[in-house]
Amino acid sequence: MRWIGAPDSDRPAPQVTVLAAAEADQGATATAAPAAAGEDDGGGNGNGLAIAALIVGALGLLAGGAALVRGTAAG
Repeated sequence: MRWIGAPDSDRPAPQVTVLAAAEADQGATATAAPAAAGEDDGGGNGNGLAIAALIVGALGLLAGGAALVRGTAAG
């Protein structure tokens, strides 16, 4: 079943109306409350998590390599 009818038909095609963007409220940024000292604002770049993931990955790789060497030496 095709869905391409005129707007007043039994099976009208979907329509999208594009409007111009509304002007941003200039006062919204000035009235925002500042974050408390020591409170994380969520704007970090995530380097700590990336470094932790790399360390855990390297440890996993070393453990896998050690198990592989141990397995081939024992057999």
